[in-house]
Amino acid sequence: MPEVAGDAAFLVDPLDPEAIASAMHCLATDRAFAAQLRHKGRARVEDFRWDACARQVQKVYSQIARSAPRGQKRLVPGNRLKLVAPPFPSK
Repeated sequence: MPEVAGDAAFLVDPLDPEAIASAMHCLATDRAFAAQLRHKGRARVEDFRWDACARQVQKVYSQIARSAPRGQKRLVPGNRLKLVAPPFPSK
């Protein structure tokens, strides 16, 4: 999955045994390349920490809250995001 691995993986066609074997051979024999991928992988994993994911979700919710039309339910940022109903219009 390139969208997850980014440049921290050696991506090959999973249905191509020759490509898989070639990639395995490359990683087993090219120590510098293997070390580079390990380094990139350790850096990439930081993007998937729970606190980083929570910040991204909060950012999206805040953007939605700012763009919600008036009179619709909206998210109110604070210590916790919570759904609040708009006031009922007076008749």
